[in-house]
Amino acid sequence: MLVGGKLVHNTVMAALEKSIALLPSDQEISVNLSAVTGCDSSSLAFLTALMREGKKRRTQLHFSHIPAEMDQIGRVSGLDNVLPITKR
Repeated sequence: MLVGGKLVHNTVMAALEKSIALLPSDQEISVNLSAVTGCDSSSLAFLTALMREGKKRRTQLHFSHIPAEMDQIGRVSGLDNVLPITKR
């Protein structure tokens, strides 16, 4: 799954709705964030909400190509140790 655009406070809920609609059940998928053009702390809420939905659907998620800014926010918050990031 490719996620793109801005993942910020006023866009993250729409992105989450679209992503959840595409999320399969009983699979393992990679969520590619290479097309994200802007982010804030809301982007980490997006990732954790997507993980929560994946668990409901028994789908294992891996996040790849995390933007540097998102990675930095994750490190400060301690979520970098919780999120299944495959490439930084």
